[in-house]
Amino acid sequence: GLNTVRVSLYRSVKDNSLHIVNTAMRMGIGGGLDNLSSGGILTFIKKDGTMNGFALNKFGVKYFEHPDTHLKFNEIIPDLGALRELCKKVAHRIFYARILSLDACYDIKSRWRIVEANVLGQHTIKFAQNAGQPFFREFTDEVVEYCINYHWTFK
Repeated sequence: GLNTVRVSLYRSVKDNSLHIVNTAMRMGIGGGLDNLSSGGILTFIKKDGTMNGFALNKFGVKYFEHPDTHLKFNEIIPDLGALRELCKKVAHRIFYARILSLDACYDIKSRWRIVEANVLGQHTIKFAQNAGQPFFREFTDEVVEYCINYHWTFK
């Protein structure tokens, strides 16, 4: 199966600038799909590009090495700068989405390729939370403030 890196971006409610807030690597098991709903696992990727040391499945079962390859989840994601640049370039072309997630793969020629754009149903939020990170990171207060001041449920 194809393993992908999911990059989640937030379009600021203050100035519409794009920010990468979270990144996770999704992997299949036994040749299966990398989606959690299909039996895959994921490991959160820290800002410096290293995996966080463990992976989880959809039930929260923790793995310290991949069940098939026995590789530990402490690798560095290659060419992370190029991935971030590509994701921002693509995200700038997707209008009206405040949260979007892009799935990318690293091809045989060592280039990042976007394979899917997700703008609805952001299950990605739990990827960060399960790794002990707030989804919006340093933008959490900005989002909370915006919701309190402008969301229709507070009117």
